[in-house]
Amino acid sequence: MNTPRVVRSARRAVLVMVRITLLVALFFVAGHGVAQENKIWALAKSKGDSVLIRWAPESIPVWQVGIKHGYVIERTELSSSSTDSSGIVMLSKLPVMAYSPAELEMLDKEEPFASVIYETFYSQEFKPALPEQGVGNFLQSYNEMEMRFGFSLFVCDFSTRVARAAGLFFVDKDVKPGKRYAYRISLADSPAGLTVAPGIAVVDAGKETVLAPPTDVVAVFSDRSVKLRWPSFIHKGLYTAYKLERSFDGKQFTPTTELPLVNATREEDPMFFFGNDSVPENNRKVYYRVKGLTPFGEESPASDVVSGMCFGSGEVAATIDTVMDDKRGALVRWTMGGDVKSKKVWLLRSPSSGKPYEPLTKKPLKSDATEFVDAAPLPNNFYKLRLEAADGSATESFPYMYVKTDSMPPVAPTGLMGKIDSAGVVTLSWNANTDADIDSYKVFRGNSLNSTFMDVSNYYQKANIFTDTVNLQTLNKAICYKVVAYDRRYNASDFSKVLLLNLPDTIPPVPCQIVDIEEQRGEVALAFEPSPSSDVATYRLLRRQETDSVGVEVAKWAEKSLPARYNDAPAATDKRYGYTLETVDISGNRNYSLTRYAYVQQEAKLRLRLDGSATGNAIALTWERIGGTNPIYLYRAADEAPFSLLVLLPSSDTGYSDTSLEHGHRYRYLLKVEQQLSIPIIVEF
Repeated sequence: MNTPRVVRSARRAVLVMVRITLLVALFFVAGHGVAQENKIWALAKSKGDSVLIRWAPESIPVWQVGIKHGYVIERTELSSSSTDSSGIVMLSKLPVMAYSPAELEMLDKEEPFASVIYETFYSQEFKPALPEQGVGNFLQSYNEMEMRFGFSLFVCDFSTRVARAAGLFFVDKDVKPGKRYAYRISLADSPAGLTVAPGIAVVDAGKETVLAPPTDVVAVFSDRSVKLRWPSFIHKGLYTAYKLERSFDGKQFTPTTELPLVNATREEDPMFFFGNDSVPENNRKVYYRVKGLTPFGEESPASDVVSGMCFGSGEVAATIDTVMDDKRGALVRWTMGGDVKSKKVWLLRSPSSGKPYEPLTKKPLKSDATEFVDAAPLPNNFYKLRLEAADGSATESFPYMYVKTDSMPPVAPTGLMGKIDSAGVVTLSWNANTDADIDSYKVFRGNSLNSTFMDVSNYYQKANIFTDTVNLQTLNKAICYKVVAYDRRYNASDFSKVLLLNLPDTIPPVPCQIVDIEEQRGEVALAFEPSPSSDVATYRLLRRQETDSVGVEVAKWAEKSLPARYNDAPAATDKRYGYTLETVDISGNRNYSLTRYAYVQQEAKLRLRLDGSATGNAIALTWERIGGTNPIYLYRAADEAPFSLLVLLPSSDTGYSDTSLEHGHRYRYLLKVEQQLSIPIIVEF
């Protein structure tokens, strides 16, 4: 057996299967004329102790460069306790590259979609034509390149192993629950002239998103065929494809197609997803359910099961051909085939094709009737006619689905409230609408009351609570939110009243600076320049010895009390001291000046000791012999008057008697020799 030939045949079988599915989707998208941008889309999803990262190039040039050079992934931890993020971490020493042909050969044994990556990345079958070979060949080559591009991205959504093989998937296992991470995905290298916007994704580690099942699945049964429909806009941004499953016993379900279903509509933002199926025979009950598929290869829980039975056209003696709005209700019209005069005619209604039908009248309709007004139609209606013969046998028409026109929107949501924590996590809540047909909500955010509000909910919210994240590193002082309610017909209410939330102030003030520092005879003189920030609350002067790691508070001032200069006298001399000024704003954010240093000299030993006492009409002053030849200066002050020179004495003197005194005064004395001063003394006279 020629093994390579068998492998190539298997690849081609899978590729043909993918091509048939994708051709229709690409046809409709191409019909839109969507312009491609040179950028990378990125998504991140928390999975307990790890984070899954998926990305995709938006244009063919970016895709081609990514195959050749790979991608680099950088991560930053967004701190919840400060304004700074941690450093940028490169998650892989080497670029994340696509698998080689040999690696894809090995993966192909377990993952059939790996063959699609092999064919689109490395096959030479679609060798591009050059422009000089003719416009037709060149356009054909470009279209084939679009197909390669589309095929490769298409299959990556169905398996993370295939996405990794294409170089578009990475698992970050070095994460901590409760931390918030920002991921940046960019090309490892790119040619000159190609500017590519990187992909950015933010995720809260440890916080897993619960996948919601598709809802409101509707099935219409006809002659060996079934048409199904369900709202897809509810899950916009969450599910990129769907799996339609069928069962004949309501227990064992199997997919109706080998590949998941993708959207094939010209609508840019379709409201519904449509699926079709064919069954091998009529008159046999069949069951259906739907699952959503995420870009991470995950399946959602299954929708509620819908069921019904197909009928052959020859078995139907009546056909409902029209149901329309009427001022009296819903007008149902039908045509009869054959002789029905001997049969009882019943018009039945059900809220869903899979639920029991109930007659709308207590008695049968007239056999020649061709219309009926349902005065109280349901939001969703399935009508069919039942013809009963005298022997008890009966035939039924095909169901006809009618959706009641509802242009009455729900009331605007009320009671919108919220809070923002220090990490930028916004928690919103509002009163649940009491409208009987309320379905969901959407949340909109704006930077100010007069700015454009953007939808931040991505998909329709069933609950009346919402969590958002905002960037606190901004000059904006507040953020605004408003909410819209939707009913089951997706009529939108008016906006709720705008909720304005003040952003936590996480930006520290501009620090006050120490502009001058000088040692002066055992003291440190400092000069300050105040902070220009408008929200300063206090200043703190901190001092530490050079060998210490922690400073002590020396002084503290309110914002308007900061002096221009300040002298500090450390207790210990012969030390080097560092001074830092802390600036604190009204939100508690802190910033620090540059640390300035000064060396405090050791004081000379004080050798002058002065004693004095009042004796009769004089005050006797004594001191120890000083020695040397420098004169002794004796100063005196009466009460609160300043000191003045009393007498100049030779260095050999050891005392002096002051007689020029008046009783009832307090006299102060001190000695000075060179630059040394005695401690002042006080003598009452």
